[in-house]
Amino acid sequence: MGVVGVVGVVGVVGSAAVGGLVPAMTSLTWDRGVASAAEVPSLTRAPGSVVVHRFGGKNRVAKHWTARAMLAVATPRSARAARTSMASGATVGAARLTARPSRGSKVVGALFYSDGTGSHFCTASVIASANHNLLVTAAHCMYSHGWKANVAFVPGYRNGRAPYGIWPVVKATMYSAWTKYLDHNFDYTFLQVRPPKTQNLQVALGATDRLKIDARSGTWVVVTGYPLRLRRAIYCLNKATAFSATQLEFRCAGFSSGTSGGPWDADYNWKKGTGNVIGVTGGYELGGIHSWISYSVRFGAAARSLYERASR
Repeated sequence: MGVVGVVGVVGVVGSAAVGGLVPAMTSLTWDRGVASAAEVPSLTRAPGSVVVHRFGGKNRVAKHWTARAMLAVATPRSARAARTSMASGATVGAARLTARPSRGSKVVGALFYSDGTGSHFCTASVIASANHNLLVTAAHCMYSHGWKANVAFVPGYRNGRAPYGIWPVVKATMYSAWTKYLDHNFDYTFLQVRPPKTQNLQVALGATDRLKIDARSGTWVVVTGYPLRLRRAIYCLNKATAFSATQLEFRCAGFSSGTSGGPWDADYNWKKGTGNVIGVTGGYELGGIHSWISYSVRFGAAARSLYERASR
């Protein structure tokens, strides 16, 4: 892992901020996790306290997410599909860079949940931990003016199938800077799953991602996600470059609603489908309002501290 840095002050982002003043919170309805949330494009806050939320109903979650229910979620709403298909592509040199369908990875999966507007999903990945049952995803996937319900992780999900089982999420660990202020610099969370049987998640899959902090701008990463308009994952290889002192950006077309929380894997192992996670799709603009450019919090000392707490 990189040298531990201190989360510093980032300049005001966006034309809505004038004279260094914090602009009014803006309601966002286009984020990639299909959640309604507010973002504060302002000066960086301190992380605040650690918030641990425990989800109930673990015994009914797997029964709730039948193949039919998962396929219903993976069918896009027409309005949402229209909003997220407006981008034509990203350009790298003279070639257009567009995400491709993934053959599937054991450690990346769809994160299904219910909220007040219906059922949706994000993307999450398995990360090596002491408790052997830990995921990483975007905080807005789990909390947006209220907690999600019926949360389940389906690694390797494809076309309604759960090749490695359905894993109920029982606990979320995030910072109060997100739950209180929806501060985009803390749009990440670690989730603990409950094994459907006796075997823990890492043993069942035989593979994990690993946390990496303080990644440099220009790091090559593989970004993976589950768009709502598809029933399988997509992936893309490109450089993660600095957007601000705390945020990274990634240019590749195809990352629309549903891809929030997808891992940004450096040092990617193509055979195993694993890497070192430097961030997850989220953060600024909750991951991006256009499908051809994505954002992520650059994992640093605060992310590592939260990870260590969630790993216990």
